[in-house]
Amino acid sequence: MSTITTSGTWPTITMDPSAGRVTGLNTNYIKWGGSSGSGYEFNGHPVEAKLDGTEFVLGTFTHHNQPTNIPQEKFDVYLDVKVEFEGNPPADLHFTFNHFETPNTTGSSPVDDDLVDLPSFVSAENVRVNGAAYKVELSGFKGADGSIVTQFRSPEGGSNSADIIAKFSRTLLKVWQQNAIERKSGSDETAYVNVAVESASTGHVDTDPLTHTFKAPAGYVWSGYAAYATYGASGTVTGSSGALQAHISDGGKTLTFINALSVDNLELDPNGKRMVYTLGLTPEKNAQVGRHDDGKVTIESDVSTDTGKLIGTIIDAGAEDTDPVTIEVPATSPSGTQQVIVRQDGSFEGRPGGESVYMNVIVESATAQTIKTGGLKHTLTAPSGFEWDGYAAYAYYGSGNAVSGAAGAFQVQISADKKTLTFDHDFKVGNPAKDPKGKRLVYTLGLKPQQNATVGRHVDGSITIGTGTTAAKLKGTIATP
Repeated sequence: MSTITTSGTWPTITMDPSAGRVTGLNTNYIKWGGSSGSGYEFNGHPVEAKLDGTEFVLGTFTHHNQPTNIPQEKFDVYLDVKVEFEGNPPADLHFTFNHFETPNTTGSSPVDDDLVDLPSFVSAENVRVNGAAYKVELSGFKGADGSIVTQFRSPEGGSNSADIIAKFSRTLLKVWQQNAIERKSGSDETAYVNVAVESASTGHVDTDPLTHTFKAPAGYVWSGYAAYATYGASGTVTGSSGALQAHISDGGKTLTFINALSVDNLELDPNGKRMVYTLGLTPEKNAQVGRHDDGKVTIESDVSTDTGKLIGTIIDAGAEDTDPVTIEVPATSPSGTQQVIVRQDGSFEGRPGGESVYMNVIVESATAQTIKTGGLKHTLTAPSGFEWDGYAAYAYYGSGNAVSGAAGAFQVQISADKKTLTFDHDFKVGNPAKDPKGKRLVYTLGLKPQQNATVGRHVDGSITIGTGTTAAKLKGTIATP
């Protein structure tokens, strides 16, 4: 429980202030219709407020209702509420009141009562208490009889008051690792983990800059690479993207950075957006072979720790199924048959019947030359235990592994058994390791773990490009339910 102090002012009204003879803007008592007219008053006070969703009194609302002649019957009045917590910075909240100045045709109540509605019940802004973010939700007006209503009726010729009832609700985020990371023991090749962040509810979440802390799973340390992008439901980059200033400590095991979030829940809001962080890890020299699930991500105290697990696998140095494959493809520039390197970046992992997981497949030139192709058919078979869910996106990346150039979603065809996925794509790829101006292509594809999938690591998926028969292996793991 925390002691809070509230105060409020009325900064704006959707009525011409001169025509409506409005006074008291930016004070706690706004009037319209002149000095003896009607108006709204808000009085805050100290109150004990729990942070567990228990309702409390945000302040007392009074409508001073006098007969008046104004140019509008319906208008909005805006309220700014300052909430001050003990030992925490103050928060400014904004609410809207819809007012209906009913015609006084009968001289009796309730027919002539003015009406006040609350059209929005959740503050757009966060209140931060001891590092955690909360929304303020209005329950409504509480009258003398104890009932809480969302529409307040105000009889003519008097001052009518009601407490505004509110509660604090946690701003929760859903956080998960989108792709499994996998490297050979003794490898010095960087692995890239994608960590997705969404709202945990139907509501949109905007946050202040938050401290993100990532603990690497056993066998890995952070490389320092940290980037982000905002994605829509189709997989298209939408909104901001770029690099992050990350700090590494604890011998490379801990990575931190500060970033603000503006996210929705794409499952519940197809027009929303999701934040995805891409972070680089390097296998440790003496990493132990096996699957390690002791990594963790925490976004201040906003996120439940059980949603922030990070997993990495170290496989035997002699394993061949992780090696890149060179595929010959017809090219328009340079003309003729050219070679591209195709490999799955790491692996992916799911549980039988669980949520979709995401695979990254990298395509780049085998030489320092940039290769341009026509529309080549891509054919992918899903590893045992998985089926394609239809999610398909692509992006080009430069030498710094930042999105560089075209990115977006594309149309795919899926077989009846959902095990084969095909699409045509005209791509242009270089090799950033051999040409600083070259760009690699990364496909991100969604798969659904099948309900009766067999637990284990499956390496029988494949990808072919063009009419050739050479295939790169695709692999995934079904984890214990």
